[in-house]
Amino acid sequence: MPTTATNASVSVEAVIQTEPLAPKSDEFKPRSYSPEGVIGKRVVAYFLIKGEFDRLKVKLEHHNAFFNAHCNRNRIYRIGVGIFQIQRKARANWTYSAKLEKKMLEVKQLQREEQDKGVAKNKPTIFVSPAISRRTAKA
Repeated sequence: MPTTATNASVSVEAVIQTEPLAPKSDEFKPRSYSPEGVIGKRVVAYFLIKGEFDRLKVKLEHHNAFFNAHCNRNRIYRIGVGIFQIQRKARANWTYSAKLEKKMLEVKQLQREEQDKGVAKNKPTIFVSPAISRRTAKA
């Protein structure tokens, strides 16, 4: 009988379906695990932690907005309590002239052409990402 692990924002089915790294390749195949096994428990834990992370990320966005407004209003670059410090930082967001933007679009088109012709080489970065299958997985 399937069991379900649940927290406030995530529900994970008892049988976990893994997807291949390269879905179009015959080299990798999907595999199902039981939630009671080592891999299954880690997959369930991953989704529970990811759900909690996403929930906390939303909370942090509210705090960030508050502290940003407070620092701007009071012309402060760092505030804190003891060892806990919050520092105001800036990230550059460049905007370019229309002439340069047009040239950048042309470069992107040339890049796509080289990709299509096989001239450009791809060196992918491999990472894991949560995915919930809509299909019923079989053990």
